[in-house]
Amino acid sequence: MTQVAKDDMARRLDAFVDAAFAFAVTLLIVGGGDTPERFSDLSAMLLRAPAFAAAFALIAMFWLGYRDLGRLWPHRDGLSTALSLAIVFVVLLYVFPLRFIMEAALHALSGGWLPGTQLAETLQEQRYLYVAYGGGCLVLSVLYATLYR
Repeated sequence: MTQVAKDDMARRLDAFVDAAFAFAVTLLIVGGGDTPERFSDLSAMLLRAPAFAAAFALIAMFWLGYRDLGRLWPHRDGLSTALSLAIVFVVLLYVFPLRFIMEAALHALSGGWLPGTQLAETLQEQRYLYVAYGGGCLVLSVLYATLYR
């Protein structure tokens, strides 16, 4: 395979990963519920904005890490392609636990002013939520460490 073809493959892979991260951010908002039909619905939706911002910041952090890798190492091989696709897979799985954990955390930090009570009502549900969130962070960190290695 020529160098031009390899560079083109790397650009296409990076574009695919960028699109997947953009889709994950879209899921943060769209996954939040239906289109508001009343003012109270709109108000409730806007109260979720801080949780969205926190979740967005974490997804952006992972995306920036991937983008920086492309600047440091513009070539891709089979392993880096597989790791990149695994990152996409995990990020898309990670979106909802991430959003839920951010809503639960901001609900607790705001003294109940921000929404989040319906997310994890029992201790077992809260444990599961933290395990899913922590597992996503762990898997992404291992994938990034392997990719950067």
